[in-house]
Amino acid sequence: MPAAFFTCVVALWIPLWILGARPQSELRNLLPFNLPISALTALCPGVAAVALAFRAGNGRAARRLISRAWDYRRAANRWYAAALLVMPGIMLLSYAAMRALGRSLPEANLSFTDATLLIVPFVIGAFGEELGWQGYAFDPLAGRLGVRLAAVVLALFWASWHAIPFVETGHDADWVVGQTIATAGLRVIIVWLYVGAGGSVLAPIVFHAMTNVSDFMFPVNGYYDPFVTGILVLLLAAVALPLRCG
Repeated sequence: MPAAFFTCVVALWIPLWILGARPQSELRNLLPFNLPISALTALCPGVAAVALAFRAGNGRAARRLISRAWDYRRAANRWYAAALLVMPGIMLLSYAAMRALGRSLPEANLSFTDATLLIVPFVIGAFGEELGWQGYAFDPLAGRLGVRLAAVVLALFWASWHAIPFVETGHDADWVVGQTIATAGLRVIIVWLYVGAGGSVLAPIVFHAMTNVSDFMFPVNGYYDPFVTGILVLLLAAVALPLRCG
């Protein structure tokens, strides 16, 4: 099942990757927040998961999978609180660290209105990804490899896939490398939340959405150093992996 899922996801991604590589002038203003067309690949894991679930067990299996995305009662409230607060906390620490290092930075300008506008598209993207990654693929992968190794494998795959949209946003190589490393650490944290929350898919969705909102909001307009942020993410991932993913 994991092999079929990953194959299906890659097949869905390829056309969007190709579109994302086309000149930006042809696709301007199609997506907000300077996102490339390849950002639409966020929907591919969920589409692949629902299609495979339907094939395996018709509409009932697909509905059961989708229902996992809002199964709030599966986890204690503290896990949802962690999903909401961990990434904003990391970004605030990242901002403070950059200040301490003497980096030239704008003053933080946090807007509740802007954050609210960001939440809706990022929740949709997080739903599309986590329904596939954690809701469908992770458990059978962990059954074969063990939770810890499955977390690492999924983190490497997920980070490698993100590298293409990162390049297509026009960032330089250093930024892409730093952000890709940080992304791998974020997947480990997502697995930690998923396991700790008793297999709740909602907790990863909340964390994933808050990660994207935080990236764009802190300190202002996504102005951060991914290497500084990545170090903090990897430190937390290194602590989380043995605690809940052993």
